[in-house]
Amino acid sequence: MDIKYRPLALACFIAVLYVWAFSQIPVIALPHWGHDDGLFVRLARNLTQTGWLGVYDSTTLIKGPMFPAWLALNNALGLPLRFSQALLNVLAAGVAVSALRPMIRQEGVAVAIFAALLFNPFVYSGKQLQVLREITYLPLTVLILGLGFWWLRLQDRALARRVPLAMAMGVTLFFYWTTREEGIWIVPALAAGLFLDLGGRWRSSEIGWQEMRREAVLVALTAIIPFLGIQAISIINHKAYSIYSVVEFKNSKFLAAYSALYRVRHDNDGDRVAVPREAWREIYPFSPAARELQPYVDGELFRDWAETGCSSSRIVPCHGEISVGHFMYALRDAVWRAGYQDGPSGEAFYERLAHEVDSACADGRLSCRPPRYGIMPPMDVATVLRSLRLMPEAVAVLVGLRELSIEEQASDGPIQMLMPFLDYIRADGFPLEDDFSEEYYLLQNPDVAAAVRRGDLKSGGEHYKLHGKQEGRSGTGVRLTRNEQPGRTVMSLLSALGRAYQLLIPVATALGLAAFGWRLWIAVGTGRFPLPLIVSAMLLAVVVSRLSLVCILSVYGMAIIREQYLAPASGALILFSIISCSDAVNHLLDRYRGGKPDRAAKHPLVN
Repeated sequence: MDIKYRPLALACFIAVLYVWAFSQIPVIALPHWGHDDGLFVRLARNLTQTGWLGVYDSTTLIKGPMFPAWLALNNALGLPLRFSQALLNVLAAGVAVSALRPMIRQEGVAVAIFAALLFNPFVYSGKQLQVLREITYLPLTVLILGLGFWWLRLQDRALARRVPLAMAMGVTLFFYWTTREEGIWIVPALAAGLFLDLGGRWRSSEIGWQEMRREAVLVALTAIIPFLGIQAISIINHKAYSIYSVVEFKNSKFLAAYSALYRVRHDNDGDRVAVPREAWREIYPFSPAARELQPYVDGELFRDWAETGCSSSRIVPCHGEISVGHFMYALRDAVWRAGYQDGPSGEAFYERLAHEVDSACADGRLSCRPPRYGIMPPMDVATVLRSLRLMPEAVAVLVGLRELSIEEQASDGPIQMLMPFLDYIRADGFPLEDDFSEEYYLLQNPDVAAAVRRGDLKSGGEHYKLHGKQEGRSGTGVRLTRNEQPGRTVMSLLSALGRAYQLLIPVATALGLAAFGWRLWIAVGTGRFPLPLIVSAMLLAVVVSRLSLVCILSVYGMAIIREQYLAPASGALILFSIISCSDAVNHLLDRYRGGKPDRAAKHPLVN
């Protein structure tokens, strides 16, 4: 084989090995989780059977439709979930590394980055083993960054040759913004990278107004694609459910009601509790609409949501109030149970509730904060300071991989729901935690039953625990995994690899920050910002943006500092560490060679 093709061959081998290994990992099957795993598969099945999200209920429009659509596409193509997930990870890593190749120069480093992105432990740790939208959100983040790298790399190409790239970026952003609701967080980092690149080229007179106008056209094309896609989904939802919105929580009538309720002043746990019971008691006398919800606010529904919030936020003992992050779901469920079970009646109720509460605030009958609109509470200096205090904890989770959990975890749920759930996504599931039935086991194993009758064994459970499980005998008649051994072997190897990442990523991050600081100091002194430095700055901005977002949401009680929410920045962190160090090394080599850049650095800004 020609030596120049060896790195590509090695990358292909790594990709094939990765796809095979990842395909062996079972999923944590939780079909009864009606607001997460079970909801996504139910919506996907409805897309397969009806062409859209199915009969309208209180959960139909609470989350973006793109992840269910992806599950439905997998089902239609006959692809196992883990296989298609692995392919998406390979695509994202391939796009990113191919764009970075001229900046990296060394083929071996490029292959190492590709492998590091694929085996990123955040991809197969904790909740990433469930059927959640995060399993596509992380690779989509890397894919967007990769397209951003290509955008910077192809700045000097003709407009017509860059239009497909702008369209690809627009389509990917559309997928991204309809997968999770906070997708806008990545835009400032992309904008910063573009601004630094264009600003440097403008100062050096490499571009003029004509190139700036061309760039504006491409940015506009990129922006209009997700805008039109979001409008298209909103139109479909309006036709199906009379609700013009992708997600019901972004519907103007719902936001008006939520904002009105949140305005009422209270002293319960700052901003983490949106509308405590004391606030509801203040509202009831002035709002007939609110009184319709009282049986659910004071009853089991809100108590269950309060316990869910305490459990996810690790609040012990539970204070009995609903956190900001769960209040929207509780309010939606209460309105549904109050009898407003279609789009028009629900919107009319929200509008009436908002009007009654806002009127009481306006004439002083209720003590209220200033008018506001939206789910997010207002930002102030105190919130920023509280967020900064949480930053070390967030860094420990993202950089120190403090919550890494690469191990077998039990599936759960009714037997009659588990098999259809796994069949639809074409995946094996981790075994049930309670995977034994004495009656079934003795019926299926006459030799064990005979031993129990003779008194040789106390029970079938004793045999199953000591011998049966190791022998591959079924304890319930339900096998969620066709062959457990490959999955266990892969999980064991990935667990060891995860421990290696726990040691390497903090060191690599520290080296990357030092290298970036040094290169930035040189760039400021010379007034010249090379492309690798701009890419590193963009990647660092992604990491800081995600850390800041999660800390702010944690202050408000809308999220907690957890691996699941910080994982989207893990790919950017890996890329930042390696690119920054590689750029510093290349700069030192160039100085050693007398300022002559490596022959592989052909892009005019790579030096």
